[in-house]
Amino acid sequence: MRQLILLIAAAIALSGCGTDQASPTAATPTTTTLPPVDASFWSTVPQTDEQRAEVSARARLIDVCALVPRSELAALGEVKTVENDQTDSCRVELTSPGATEDKVSWSSLVVFGDIPQPGATVKQLGEVTLSILPSALDLSNEKTCNATAKFRSGAAIYFQTTTPTTTDGCARLESLVDGAVRRWLTSPPQGTSPDTKRTALHGADPCAVRAHLDGTGPFGVPTLNSCGFTYRGEDVVVSYEIRGRGLLSRNEQTVDGRVVHILDASATVVVGPELGPATSSLLGSPVPVVNVAAESEDVAKDVLRQIFTMFPAS
Repeated sequence: MRQLILLIAAAIALSGCGTDQASPTAATPTTTTLPPVDASFWSTVPQTDEQRAEVSARARLIDVCALVPRSELAALGEVKTVENDQTDSCRVELTSPGATEDKVSWSSLVVFGDIPQPGATVKQLGEVTLSILPSALDLSNEKTCNATAKFRSGAAIYFQTTTPTTTDGCARLESLVDGAVRRWLTSPPQGTSPDTKRTALHGADPCAVRAHLDGTGPFGVPTLNSCGFTYRGEDVVVSYEIRGRGLLSRNEQTVDGRVVHILDASATVVVGPELGPATSSLLGSPVPVVNVAAESEDVAKDVLRQIFTMFPAS
């Protein structure tokens, strides 16, 4: 199990950045209310842990689906579906001329520092750095392109498109970047897009549970929806996710009156109603969940009990 925890922590370190903070002594709210800032906030390089934490907190409050509205997507083809598949990402399926299916997705993240991208084409859009990287593993009938628009603050928007081999997916992404960056600078709040299905997890800080635990320490690098720390001598990772019910463990236990899904030393609790119909018979209906992965089931449950106080049963 420790190897799994380390793999999760490695994924956290690669997908987001920041520096760990000591466990707070007073409880903090799950979500954050912050006064508005002007666009220059996103052009300021943070110098302290507190400033980096503020960048992350403000990035969580941005409605990611609002960054690319349906009106702009329609220029790429017929919009079939727009799915707020995670609190920090939006996924779209399009039908382009010729009845081919294209996919476009984008997500918000924080990257404090440089991450090498060998082979990427780098462009400057004012104070935003755009890195474009075509996939080196194109299939026979489709290909992908990835792009990251990074603000000087460390906040970033990651884009990916999957298109037929005859379509220039990278050009498609570039056509969306400028508008997405401009909207980011206005900080559209959660719920701005009609396609966003708000949950208790939207805008919430996965590290907030540390305020309810005594003696936590640093472990890994927090992201917008995951937080690693040590507690009672074990490595712990808390993740906020949208997950299909079919992916929840069938090993159910009742902990403090709540149904918890247990898999090894990983404990998962549903913290809200279903967000729509099942995407497939295997995945089931999507629901917001909090997952706690630890080295022992006892520690995972201990952390989860504090999660209960942050997400009361409805």
